Amino acid sequence: MNKNFCSEHLNKFFLAMVVCITFLSGTPVFSQMLPFGFWKGTAGGSGGGSNQLAFWTQPYYVGTPNSALFTQPIVAVVDASGNVVTTATDSITLSAYTNSTCTTSIAGLSATTNPVSASSGLATFSGVQYSSTGTIYIKATSGSLTSACSNAVAFQNMPTLDTNVTGSTAGATTVATSAGITTAGTNELLLAQVSTDDSPATGGCSVSSVSGGSLTWVFVESVAADPYRLYTWRALATTALSNQTITATLACSAAATITVSAYKNVDTSGTSGSGAIGISGLITGASATEALSRPYSQLVTALFHSANTTLTAGAGQTIDGQKAVGSISSGLERLTSANHDAGTAVTTSFSPNTGTNYMYYHEVQPPTVIPSAVTLDNNIYTQENGSGSATYNISGVETTEANELLLLAISWRNTTAMSTAPANTGCTGLSAWVSAGTISQSTTVTTQVWRAYATSKLTNCSIAITVPGSAKSTAVLVPFLKANNTGTSGSGAVDVVATNSGSTANPSTAITTLTSNALVVSFLGNANSTLPTASGNFTLQGQATSSGGGGGTSMSTISAEVMNTNTVPAGAVTTKFGLTAIDWAQVSIAVKP
Repeated sequence: MNKNFCSEHLNKFFLAMVVCITFLSGTPVFSQMLPFGFWKGTAGGSGGGSNQLAFWTQPYYVGTPNSALFTQPIVAVVDASGNVVTTATDSITLSAYTNSTCTTSIAGLSATTNPVSASSGLATFSGVQYSSTGTIYIKATSGSLTSACSNAVAFQNMPTLDTNVTGSTAGATTVATSAGITTAGTNELLLAQVSTDDSPATGGCSVSSVSGGSLTWVFVESVAADPYRLYTWRALATTALSNQTITATLACSAAATITVSAYKNVDTSGTSGSGAIGISGLITGASATEALSRPYSQLVTALFHSANTTLTAGAGQTIDGQKAVGSISSGLERLTSANHDAGTAVTTSFSPNTGTNYMYYHEVQPPTVIPSAVTLDNNIYTQENGSGSATYNISGVETTEANELLLLAISWRNTTAMSTAPANTGCTGLSAWVSAGTISQSTTVTTQVWRAYATSKLTNCSIAITVPGSAKSTAVLVPFLKANNTGTSGSGAVDVVATNSGSTANPSTAITTLTSNALVVSFLGNANSTLPTASGNFTLQGQATSSGGGGGTSMSTISAEVMNTNTVPAGAVTTKFGLTAIDWAQVSIAVKP
């Protein structure tokens, strides 16, 4: 299941696995690196020498003009050894620059308060935004302190509706034609929703094709519920359209409606608008909640209702075009605002909710923005195996882009290693899974990590996990952007691996990275009902617990937490978790860019 549903498991216990992710940098991507001493804690002034600034939390890597970034920057005052100066109250100012060394300034950056005075050595900003499109870097300055330059932040417009038109048959006929559509610009995604009503015939009337506008129309999805049919087709208009009618050709004579909407600021990759379509799916009913896979995506839903009536949009949504004919009503509905982060669960709904209702939702995506360094994909999946069956699946796996490293961590309550590699179904472009020295065992707990590499963007991928002894277990799947793509099954992305196990409180693992700008990931499995706590600059991402009987000797829990900073150079790093004394097994991996 996706991380957005993990919260339902927070009240279950008995084995925990924690993923903590910390960024390391040192390449020219950032002009100011946070020194290694940052990891020592917050002992004001212990390092001696001149104080300097460093980004404790980097700004979110993508934004939309005149809207606050999803992740707001936090700037630390650190000493020469990298310790946060907890007594520092310096006034810190943010400003925008066009280059990664922050030497060419540009206007347009604003914040709720700017400058901000540090408190206990940290200046926490809010409302940071930029007024235009383009890529910027944010510089933090404070008097004579050495400045800091952030990662790249790309600002782009989110997908929005340009225009829409409707049409319908004048009775039972074999074609349904829309009114003429005129678009404002180039590279717009067109979605055509066609509904048919073959009443009182016993079978439904399908849509054979969609044409018009000198475009290449591609079938997307359909649903058949005799005597009704609901179809969605797509096209990409690379040039502006002027009064172009769009026609749906039916396989038989029937009453039909057609609604065509054009969306701008979309991803133009792929063929005929394929890159602009993210998640999609069918809902039988009048309400659906789905998690978006890309920041600032728009959710567009084809609506169908088995009565000739006016459709009403749910809260936070707008129906751009609707049409009724015979005994059906249909239209295309969208979110009023697409200002949502990836992973955000959004609800689309309409009324009336009686009779027969169908909804086919499509995520309309903006152009891809790839972070400038190895970073976590927002799609994190967890799965439980509470039945004690030998094999269980993580289903519906999606990745944001092609060329992503996937790490799959599994924990269970015996000390037999997995002999069967995870198996892929419907995972085009995903390599075989490999476990290379990534296993840790204590007296009662095993934690094992597998890696694979996806050369294609994954959509609705299923991964089967076979655990030894049919043990109840939990798993977490974590994908990464910008990881090294050399070698086989992601081998080039693994910088170094470290393991540790024991039964003492506050488990930890020391790992010395060999490559700067790497990303350290730590997986922890433990054998009691206490969940590890987020410590320092970490954020909890999600949890899941196996169900069923067996008590503390068989049940398991999984957790994921991510460190907010990504400005620590290569070197020795210790990952540590807050936990009571109990058996635990830990695996740490440095992911190389």
